[in-house]
Amino acid sequence: MRNEEELTIKDIEKSAIYSAKDDSSFTEKEEFARQLADIKYKWNIAEFPAGVIQLLQDFVDVGRVYVLIDKKFRVLVYSYVKNLIQLLEEQQDRDNFLSKVKNLGKTFEDELIPYCTAFIKLSNAGIIVFYVLLKGILSAIISDEVRGKSTKFVKQLENETTRLTNSILSFVVRKSRVSLTGSVKDFLDTVLIKIPIIAKPLDKINLNDIKDFLAQKGFSLKLFEELYSMLVKELNETMQRSVLNAIFAYEISSKEELLRSIGVELTRKTAEEIVTNLKKVVEKKLSFLKEKVKETTDEIEKNFRGFDQASRILWDAITSEIKSVKSGKDDNTLEEVVDRSGVLSSLITKKMWSIRELLLKKKKLDKTLNDIKNLLDVSPEELIKYSQKKTRTKELDKLANFYFAFVKHYGKNVNMLPQNVLVEAEKILKLFEKELESTEESPFYEKRFLTRRYYPERFVLRFIKCFEDTIVPLFVESVLMKFFIIWPPVLLNENQRDISRYEKEAYYIGNFIIPNNKILKMGNFPVLDRAKSIEKRTDITPMIIRNFSNVVAVLIFDIRGSTFMGTRLADAKRESDIRKEFNNRMLKIAERYGGFPIKDTGDGGIILFAGNSRELYSNVFAPGRLGKEWIRTRYKDADLELKEGKESARMALLTAKGMLLEAQRFVNDNIQKYSDWFKHEKERELLFKGVSYAQLPPSYKRIFQIGVGIASGHIGEDVYFSINAYGDPDITGNLVRDANLYSKARNPESSVILMDTTSLINLLLSEDNVEPIVENVKTVSLSETEPFDFLFDTTLNLAIGHRGPTKYKLKKFGLVIERIGKRIFEKTKGERIVPVLSVSELGVTISDRGQIKDPKGGVVKFLYEVSIEE
Repeated sequence: MRNEEELTIKDIEKSAIYSAKDDSSFTEKEEFARQLADIKYKWNIAEFPAGVIQLLQDFVDVGRVYVLIDKKFRVLVYSYVKNLIQLLEEQQDRDNFLSKVKNLGKTFEDELIPYCTAFIKLSNAGIIVFYVLLKGILSAIISDEVRGKSTKFVKQLENETTRLTNSILSFVVRKSRVSLTGSVKDFLDTVLIKIPIIAKPLDKINLNDIKDFLAQKGFSLKLFEELYSMLVKELNETMQRSVLNAIFAYEISSKEELLRSIGVELTRKTAEEIVTNLKKVVEKKLSFLKEKVKETTDEIEKNFRGFDQASRILWDAITSEIKSVKSGKDDNTLEEVVDRSGVLSSLITKKMWSIRELLLKKKKLDKTLNDIKNLLDVSPEELIKYSQKKTRTKELDKLANFYFAFVKHYGKNVNMLPQNVLVEAEKILKLFEKELESTEESPFYEKRFLTRRYYPERFVLRFIKCFEDTIVPLFVESVLMKFFIIWPPVLLNENQRDISRYEKEAYYIGNFIIPNNKILKMGNFPVLDRAKSIEKRTDITPMIIRNFSNVVAVLIFDIRGSTFMGTRLADAKRESDIRKEFNNRMLKIAERYGGFPIKDTGDGGIILFAGNSRELYSNVFAPGRLGKEWIRTRYKDADLELKEGKESARMALLTAKGMLLEAQRFVNDNIQKYSDWFKHEKERELLFKGVSYAQLPPSYKRIFQIGVGIASGHIGEDVYFSINAYGDPDITGNLVRDANLYSKARNPESSVILMDTTSLINLLLSEDNVEPIVENVKTVSLSETEPFDFLFDTTLNLAIGHRGPTKYKLKKFGLVIERIGKRIFEKTKGERIVPVLSVSELGVTISDRGQIKDPKGGVVKFLYEVSIEE
């Protein structure tokens, strides 16, 4: 990232909360990548345009491709469908109907041209995506609008919508005057134009839904299924042989490769055959690899021996010459010492690089050896179970998978088919002879005077044509629609129950997706084009992950009213006993969440949280408690190595919450002990027995309120852990000073928890269930506004910066975190604290070391207050 690129703290927080996780509420990155790899494989087999894959590849880091549509576009497609339904319902005269449909189509295509023109300029694949999205939207609307309609009416509507939409799209593409590559144009003509608009979810489509299309090719449903079953059986046998051939050809080198090569359901016989042959091949490979590992190991040893010998000779010579210089025997020896030192340095550099390459080679060989060994553990049961799971898909996917596998193994003609397949195909034609005789004209059968002639080649070719003209186009629409999300959802209505979930998604899209330019737009959005906040900027996510994923956190708690207590008690021993009891309770909370208690400060304590703070605590101390005698164990330097952790801030925050609640319980449990402190207070008549903390007067609640400060950073730069001069574990550095400052914050009504920017970002990176709370959100009931408009306006307001998260809710932990101010450290002016809420618009940058700086170069630390939800 360019250091001079100006951001806001909202940009930084949003990148952390939304983009760092692989499985957030609205992203499915692993599934997206898996599906992309699958479609890429099939795309290449069918030689479809590569632009679609390139477009999808740009969204792998998001896990979804959101397409923002404007209000006008939604109204346009809805009106088109509803008007077409109305014309069909009112149809009496066919010619009059066709005339009205033509006028409807003309209006729709005129409105559609600017949308199509703008969209297809986005990328090489723009027109393909536009075709698929429009047909997908129309199918969804029709599916919603025809509930309760007769099957006959639905079929008629599907046919008329498909026919009219294809005509409109062809005209729109011509009028857009955008130059299309040959492969894209061919794809439009051979695939996209054939996508039927069906009033049914694509994942529920089966052969019965497309039987009319099959009939047009000369196939009844039963005839198609008979040939399909025979070819599937043949293809399975061919693919099983391919797996075996791959094993024999040494093409499979790991368990993952083996499983990936299985594309059909395996029989037990084949699975057992694979395992048997696999073991033979693996044993040969292992023998070869072990020899290679031994050769490489010997070479490494040889290099080290040569290095030891040469360096020892050089070093002995240098030592001898240094002695000569020291004794004054030879003044010229000094230059020789320098020369020999240079030779030794050069030798070390060259030898170490040579040895490094050999070590890397051995590491690679070791991994390959381990992968090969894992193949020995594969069982027939595992292969069968995996193949069954892989082939258990929706019917449309299963049909498409068959087509792509068929094309891969046999091509698109019958020349590569085994002769027995054509023989079996002819048997099927004879089996369906009566059915073929009943058709007026069959392309597969010819009745002559005394004989009958069958055409199995035509039969199989026409069968494949059924896939290319109907099943594959539907599959293309189905698979692409899995990647794209229309936003706002077109079918939202006033009865939508889960509007709150969609509202959260609007926050995600407006706060993160649009500002990071990870969205496609279908429509006119001048407000976004003008907004500076959505200018394309470098993705800061990698830098945030690198600098904030692993940190160390320091928590300091400070007991309120310690001076008050000492003055009222006038009893040092009693004061010590009370503090010790209170600190023991705080210590138990810290230990529960893996904290390392560093120091009892008298008025509070210092706790360290790291990736290994729990283990470090066990290494340094034997079991014991603060305030009692601790049994010190012997420790080595390695036992004191502090490690940064992914959950350091979360552990510190949960400890802080626990401390606040425990402090309340402490007062509640000991009210009677402290009643004499308040003999001059008006509440002295209060009956203490049975009174809860919530019922206490303010003066009592202030007893043992605490301030907790949490600061996070990196080992060495921000904090250092060591054993001090008194033999006790200790930490030093800015984190201690920062956490101590935050712990001094006061609120007359309650305890206070403050944390810094690094702590919050580390928390956002590690927690999946963080809910942004957006400022100035107007609660609108669905009776007051149309849900689509509400989500659309919410998304755009967030994107242009009119609204943004100022608080974060951790529902699982019952906590709310609110940004309340900032600290600025300037070299010339020292530190300034700015306790205002409007700091989110402050222009900042992130340095390569992860420091957040203002435009003048001052280091900025934002402050966040943590509160417990009632």
